[in-house]
Amino acid sequence: LLSTSSESFLKERRKQSYSFDIHFFPLDENDNGALYEVGEKLRYVLKEIETDKGNITRACNVSYSVTDRVLHFFATYNVILDEFEEVETMESIKAEVKA
Repeated sequence: LLSTSSESFLKERRKQSYSFDIHFFPLDENDNGALYEVGEKLRYVLKEIETDKGNITRACNVSYSVTDRVLHFFATYNVILDEFEEVETMESIKAEVKA
């Protein structure tokens, strides 16, 4: 995780942004072709991800670069979160009253 930010969004919701810098180290340090090949594969594979609640979010600000023979793949994912708290409810009780 490179950075994160949060902002209010439509009443009881907020927009949370997560920016990632994913590193790839090739087996052969001199194989620059592998770095660019993996960069293109990551661009395709990580264009959408599924959250823990089953929602799909698309990547934005996607790019990659090679620095000192290491691939840096950058992507940001924006997620809309509900801010309200879930409150535990009491269980139901059924009672019979005899008159």
